[in-house]
Amino acid sequence: MKKINVLMFEDSPEFTKGMTNYFEDSADIEIVKIIPNAINVVADVEKYAPDVIVMDYQMPGGTNGVNAIEQLKIAYSEELKIMMLTTFMDKDVIFGALAAGAKGYVVKSHGPEAVETAINDVINGGGYFSPEIALRIAASFEKDIVKKQEKFVDLTPREKDILKEMHEGKSRKMIAASLDRSIHTVGEHLNSIYKKLHVNSAPEAVREAIRRGIV
Repeated sequence: MKKINVLMFEDSPEFTKGMTNYFEDSADIEIVKIIPNAINVVADVEKYAPDVIVMDYQMPGGTNGVNAIEQLKIAYSEELKIMMLTTFMDKDVIFGALAAGAKGYVVKSHGPEAVETAINDVINGGGYFSPEIALRIAASFEKDIVKKQEKFVDLTPREKDILKEMHEGKSRKMIAASLDRSIHTVGEHLNSIYKKLHVNSAPEAVREAIRRGIV
């Protein structure tokens, strides 16, 4: 079985040693080269033709990991299998890497076992994210979705009943009779509905209720 050839861009001697020691006896993965900067990233990838590229974020020479992935994306028409391996958990770095084409994002503190799992996931067409990275991604999407949602309308069950009756074309008197309430009480509920939906009339209230999926 052919080993997965990995090209790593990493400038920390201590971390590099740990990775080398862990993978030197691996039957599945071979680190073909560890390069301490991404200055010549396109030429390096062309030279070593790796199956998976493991990219640090902050390296000497002025080219960070995200910039390097962007360069590779321009240089190669086919999609490369690239993953980030870094201490950085800043949202801009995470999403910058994903937008550039990274298929995984591993925090260094999780050690070589997580790197091994990520490499296998990426080579098999999947993606791997350290738990805290996955949480940050999920939290960011949730925040964006919440921002796009309209303010929750806290209608009471009775107010929803009245809106449904209005949607059926019933008058205030008919609604009162249907719900066994006085016209005055129905009127108070209507005033509350108008206020909550920010409308001024029954037709507007019905349209807004339909738009929001209330009726």
